[in-house]
Amino acid sequence: STTVVVEKKLPLRQIAWVGIYSTIGFLVFGYMALVLYSNIFRMEVQTAVVAAPMVEVRAQGDGQISFVRAAVGEQVGAGDTIIYFADYDLERQIDLARLEISRREAELNQLLLKRAAELEKMNDYAAVGLKNIEQVSIDIERLQADQQAAKARYARTRQLLKEGWATRNQLEEAAQWLNSSRAKLKSRRLELQEQIKLADSGVGKRFFNGRELLGEVGEVDADVKLARYQIALAHQKHEALLKHRERLAIRAPFNGRLAKMPKPQSAAVKQGDVIAVFENDSERKVHAYLTQDEVIKVGMGDKARVFFPSLNVSINADIIGIDRTKGFHEEVARRYSWRSPDDRSAEVTLSLGDQLPQETRDAITAGLPAVVLFDARSTSPILAAIWRRVSALLK
Repeated sequence: STTVVVEKKLPLRQIAWVGIYSTIGFLVFGYMALVLYSNIFRMEVQTAVVAAPMVEVRAQGDGQISFVRAAVGEQVGAGDTIIYFADYDLERQIDLARLEISRREAELNQLLLKRAAELEKMNDYAAVGLKNIEQVSIDIERLQADQQAAKARYARTRQLLKEGWATRNQLEEAAQWLNSSRAKLKSRRLELQEQIKLADSGVGKRFFNGRELLGEVGEVDADVKLARYQIALAHQKHEALLKHRERLAIRAPFNGRLAKMPKPQSAAVKQGDVIAVFENDSERKVHAYLTQDEVIKVGMGDKARVFFPSLNVSINADIIGIDRTKGFHEEVARRYSWRSPDDRSAEVTLSLGDQLPQETRDAITAGLPAVVLFDARSTSPILAAIWRRVSALLK
């Protein structure tokens, strides 16, 4: 007998519907698997923002912002002078130092004029002194002639006394005249030597009029030297104050940008007021704000994926900080207050690392919004143990 096998072909319409249903089922189950994975193994947080280390610079005293060299948002280098600050008390001391220099210089000019007058007076005294020396020299010559005459008279009277033509009184008178002329000559010679000695040792400074020394050039020279020393000290004090003013200038603490200037140029500030806020460009962090239920699903050192919608860029990041009570702290009231479970009161800090391209680093600025994808940890000890075993088997 012959067996006949009849093949039943599915209608094309039925094949089409099977394909459609299979595709729909695949999509539905795939979406369900994706949702299940996203809700159990992955956690998406859209409340994240880029932050950079900020440093506030405060006024060291009461004063005024005299000059600003950079605009808000401008890039600055470490050590660059950004803001010149004028301290009221320091500026007063600088003005007083300038006045002190002017006063000392005026005193020096007065002393120099006095010295010039004294030198001119001493020139006159020197001329008088030379004239006196010449006069004493003339007197000495005259006294020498008188001494010679007295000596000749004494010798002649003595001879006449021997011959009987002169008396003893005449001889005594001749001897007295000789002694007197000798004494006068000796006195004038001593006076001439003293005047020459004084003229040589104190030329231009002293003059002896026979009774006292005249002239103040030496004292004036000492006063001039002291005045110049005081002027040098006044200049040193002024320079020290100017250096202190330079130290008060606000300099960038690091490479970054001037993020904020609460006080404009020429504004008065008080001690402790914030003058400028600098942002560090060398380090970028992302602060993600989570609820209390979400924060227990992340851990220190976990990897995360940060997506920047405005840049269409995704970057790997590491969790470097978790603060569950960040949102409970009220900065103004300085106290802790409770928040609802739906409040995003926990802060997770992520580091973007130092290997970013410079172009990407420049584009990721502070305040840029971000979306963070965390690898959610299981809060159930049983599920966590099962997941660890599965992960170990997969490895």
